[in-house]
Amino acid sequence: MLNYFAVSQDNAFHDIVRFKVPSKNPLQVRLEVLKGDMKGVEGNLMIDVNSNPDNFYPDILDEPLFLVADRVEKVFRYYFDEDDFRGALLMDLKNKESHFYWLPLMEKVECLHESTAFGKDGFVKDMVLSKGKVGRHKIFRVGGIMEKVVVVHLEIAESLLRRNCLGVQLKPIRSI
Repeated sequence: MLNYFAVSQDNAFHDIVRFKVPSKNPLQVRLEVLKGDMKGVEGNLMIDVNSNPDNFYPDILDEPLFLVADRVEKVFRYYFDEDDFRGALLMDLKNKESHFYWLPLMEKVECLHESTAFGKDGFVKDMVLSKGKVGRHKIFRVGGIMEKVVVVHLEIAESLLRRNCLGVQLKPIRSI
């Protein structure tokens, strides 16, 4: 049975909002903020986005930072401590528009099963999770890989589907 799913933004949607990133290639910048990284940091993050009147704001953004909209935050919050979220205000200054998101501060779990297959480039070809290593974690980042993968348990995936989240992709991951 498939108990775990990689959750990410669905790139099939057009005009997904993009952050203004100080890089020649913004797709190369993927930030990872984990539980404990923001201790002592108060207040909300303020993030400038590229101005576009057609910007689409999905319920999950994962480039360059994993952020969730209120609909997803309400599901995730059930599994996190109160201080495991930071607010993030996305601002389109040109169009005088802003949207509020949440930054969930997750744990990174070293949970790959030995049968996980890697390509020559070092990226995962076929991910397999070890149920014993996952333990009681329901939402987490996968450790030991170059990719930034967020995993949710089946009950959370079902909850997201019941809420008709927009722009969210769930891919099943095998576990042994």
